[in-house]
Amino acid sequence: MDNQRVKPFVFDDQNYLLDDSRKRLVLFHATGATFAKFSMEYMVSAGGHFGCMEQAGHIAERYPHPRILRVHLKFTKLVAVHFDLGWQWPNQTIHGLFAFGIFDQTDIAVVGWNQQITLPLAHAADIEMIKGCKTSDELVRKCRGPNRQIEALLRSKGIDGIFYPNGNEPKDGKKRDAYLVLNPSQIYSADTGEPLGA
Repeated sequence: MDNQRVKPFVFDDQNYLLDDSRKRLVLFHATGATFAKFSMEYMVSAGGHFGCMEQAGHIAERYPHPRILRVHLKFTKLVAVHFDLGWQWPNQTIHGLFAFGIFDQTDIAVVGWNQQITLPLAHAADIEMIKGCKTSDELVRKCRGPNRQIEALLRSKGIDGIFYPNGNEPKDGKKRDAYLVLNPSQIYSADTGEPLGA
């Protein structure tokens, strides 16, 4: 595992992430969609996100007919960052990955940053992107493209997951463990064991 981790990750011989009792860690994902398999094509943020039941329950409140999926995750190279990078907003995500040494200047040039990136500049770029959108669908499209590029860059480094502390859900002042997954093939049902990736 990468030295950027903030906790000792433990895996079994099939690369499933384990909990403190050395059992496969059960994580949760809330959605309002009716898909049978995960696909990165439809995700707005960089990666698919999984956390504890409290996080999923908070997200489920956004949807009229939510589902909460119980999953196990596999990783071959899981790295960690020390705070939630936002993930939906591509420029702030790029800045965070650069700040943690996961991306270098060559990497961020690939996604359009030919200058030194700072958090204020990244934030301003995302604000400009938001202001230029007339509808939420347009904003989703503008976020998806750069976020797919971010995922591709991470995969080119052999990275297939990022651990981060999620302080946004359920907004009670606590930070909870969360995991970003880069390939649907890493996701398995915790109930049946079947693969949930498209």
